[in-house]
Amino acid sequence: MRRWFNGSMVAAALAGAAASAVISLSVSHTAGQGVRPARTANGQPNFNGVWQALNEANWDLQAHEARAGMVTQKGVYDYAYARVPAAPVLALGAAAGVPGSLGVVEGDGQIPYRPEAAAIKKENNENWIDRDPELRHLHDEHVQLEKQIAQMNHKGFLNADEEVERKRLQKVKLAGKDRMMQILTRYR
Repeated sequence: MRRWFNGSMVAAALAGAAASAVISLSVSHTAGQGVRPARTANGQPNFNGVWQALNEANWDLQAHEARAGMVTQKGVYDYAYARVPAAPVLALGAAAGVPGSLGVVEGDGQIPYRPEAAAIKKENNENWIDRDPELRHLHDEHVQLEKQIAQMNHKGFLNADEEVERKRLQKVKLAGKDRMMQILTRYR
């Protein structure tokens, strides 16, 4: 009985290995290989369709390190690695974090920007949050609501009307936070 059991285990392992070998050989392209896009009638690449980033390329096409927030600012210490999330994204917590990525640009991983275009890209990355009036308004409103809710929480006891108002302010603050997240994902 024991010999039959050992033999069946070996046979099952060999069958599994053979099946996985057949499957791996039948795959035509892997994630790192380029695929030539379909062509239009005039021979140009056809980029029609739905495009979606299923990796960290929605943050930056080039390789980048993980960051605590989409927009960071100088912290207490003046080092590049000591930057902290900017106030508008700090309220979003971990949802505003940027995961690190190896990038999707082939070759040396660099996009050949002209110097003036590289400077504009850098400036836009550093200042885009200040240039969006809706985001600035939502942030200012978020700060005001946070102060009002903190004042209400500081009271020892809230009457029924004050409790209803506190709940309303919390809901408005949460809706504003959701809207800020929608705007920030647009910039990814």
